[in-house]
Amino acid sequence: MIDPYAELKLTAQRMEADGVSPDLVIDALLCVGLNAANRLHGPEFVIAHLHKLIEVFEEKARKQAPPPPTPH
Repeated sequence: MIDPYAELKLTAQRMEADGVSPDLVIDALLCVGLNAANRLHGPEFVIAHLHKLIEVFEEKARKQAPPPPTPH
């Protein structure tokens, strides 16, 4: 069975090796994903899912341990 995440990672690494900026690879992957989700499920789904992911990321950030204090 093919792991799609491993395939995407390998593709991104190849593009970076060819001189493509990692930022451009990420932007392109984001556009592909958003376009696919929009075509499959519509804009309402994409917006609702983005809101859900934002909540997940915010909760993860709240649970993350605070950075150690800096010495004076």
